[in-house]
Amino acid sequence: MCFALAVAARSVIALYRPVLEPMGLTHPQYLVMLALWERSPRSVKDLSTALALDPGTLSPLLKRLEAAGLVERGRDRADERNLAVTLTTRAGPCGRWPRPCRRPSSRGSGCRWTRWRICTPPSPG
Repeated sequence: MCFALAVAARSVIALYRPVLEPMGLTHPQYLVMLALWERSPRSVKDLSTALALDPGTLSPLLKRLEAAGLVERGRDRADERNLAVTLTTRAGPCGRWPRPCRRPSSRGSGCRWTRWRICTPPSPG
């Protein structure tokens, strides 16, 4: 069973590769971006918990995303002991990055995920 799960996980992650490679993102970096698109800023501790990643594993991912100009890391103004991670204007809140976008389902309540597309902010009005 463990082998089957490992193969399935690799297969799913492989589906992301053609979309993420042109953007220079790895799958773990993309997961960080998804968490930040959901809510930004976030503390490193919060990201670590949300992604089930050890802070020591998360730190290099954040450094690479910061070097790419997608996130900024800085001390939380409310509590200087915490490191806050914020999306840059290049990356969010709805930067031009492929990601699954939600839209209302045809059945009324609830949402369903669409195929990959460029998520753009709703037009005013």
